Amino acid sequence: MVTSKYSCVYLLQFELDYELRIRGARVDKGVETNRIVLGNLLRKKASILSLTFLDLDQEINAINTTLISLTTLGFEFEGGPPTDSMVKRVCSRLAHVSCRIERLPIPEDRKEEADTFRDNALSTFNVLEADLFEKIRDPAVADSCPFLRHKNMYLCTNFISTS
Repeated sequence: MVTSKYSCVYLLQFELDYELRIRGARVDKGVETNRIVLGNLLRKKASILSLTFLDLDQEINAINTTLISLTTLGFEFEGGPPTDSMVKRVCSRLAHVSCRIERLPIPEDRKEEADTFRDNALSTFNVLEADLFEKIRDPAVADSCPFLRHKNMYLCTNFISTS
């Protein structure tokens, strides 16, 4: 597994809730507080404690929501340097959703459905990632968005920077 850095500052509330929950933390004090708590946990390299709570239908819904949102952001983004806040936002959320796709629960009784969804979600992810890479057109993008330089898109992070 390759570790990429991304910023929890750009994650949405439901994405933050997921990242906190898999690390055994539950904070209901708002987005900003959740970002601070997640950043602190990840700086301490907090391990993923549990994935047993994951429900296939809820995960499919959350992944679809993120991919649709990223598609919209991709249409709005016309290009820019890797330091652009839109690039950082899209990179951070792409890293989050790639990990979430990898962690998708696959119940035995719904294996075919889950596998098909995972394949389709990964295809959408690859298109979004390629589109972002094309719009940046800057070799420094690998430093801004480390997972873009890899062919294997199942890259997860154990660390999310707060910068």
